[in-house]
Amino acid sequence: MRRLAAIIGVVLVVFPSSGTAGGATSFRDLYPVFSPDGREIAFIRVANTDSAIMLVGSDGHGLRALVHVWTGPVAWSPDSRWLAYGANGDIWRIEVATGAIERLTSNGTGGGQLSWSPDGALIAYMRFEGCYRCSDIWVMNADGSGQRKLATTGRRPVFSPDGTRVAISNAPMLAVDLAGGVAVPGSGAYVTWSPRGTYIAYTSNGLWIENLETGVLRKVSKFLGQKPAWSPDGKMIAGGAGLSDTLAVVRARDGSHFTRLRHSNIDGGAPTWSPQGLVAFTHEHSCGIDVARGDGTHARRLTQVC
Repeated sequence: MRRLAAIIGVVLVVFPSSGTAGGATSFRDLYPVFSPDGREIAFIRVANTDSAIMLVGSDGHGLRALVHVWTGPVAWSPDSRWLAYGANGDIWRIEVATGAIERLTSNGTGGGQLSWSPDGALIAYMRFEGCYRCSDIWVMNADGSGQRKLATTGRRPVFSPDGTRVAISNAPMLAVDLAGGVAVPGSGAYVTWSPRGTYIAYTSNGLWIENLETGVLRKVSKFLGQKPAWSPDGKMIAGGAGLSDTLAVVRARDGSHFTRLRHSNIDGGAPTWSPQGLVAFTHEHSCGIDVARGDGTHARRLTQVC
């Protein structure tokens, strides 16, 4: 494990809080992720071939750059202390308060699409290996030790709320246990858990929900087909609307109250929820980070770069 000093402050010159640098540089804000305490949103700001991990308060204040690095979506630790991310072929974590960085892997095989276990002890991640674009799911201790393969083939691992299973997208199963055994059979393009882990939701020509206690499977919506994310109260699911790149929310119980969020862009990353029931998403053309209420109303801008 290697400890480094973070690059902080300098990035604020390159990545302004709004607008573009004299129109010469094209900026995009991507991959918003609410902190578990709901106070901040981490996201990636891209400018041409540069990018940085940024933070902004849930009220739109306190915008700052955390580290200048080329990366994809980040994952918060459950205590909101750390952010894990993939960069330069490895997995890293950065302490939000101090900017101190630790390198967790050193195999250089790529990786990302991270998920932190609810107790903060484990990190699941995707790792490329075997062939071009082939990806497996690995798990390790939060300090980088104990790295092991959890499943062959898959993407986007997501820990269950009790930490005993990991949902996997684009895999020959919906979820595995921590020994790598099949916990939930099936297959889906995007897979996620309900807040209490009673249900598993996945997309496959629409949105499906399976009750893991009764085994009842039902198609909830034919319109929601990408990147589903369950609200913390279990009432709503946000996700990509059909074949379009816009975000929509539906009632989890029956798929009703389908509401498209205007000026949203699911291509800029999956939606994410705060404990208070706000959903964060990228503005159209990745021009900033927006938030809205759980029913899709009262949308407002937090950042604006174009």
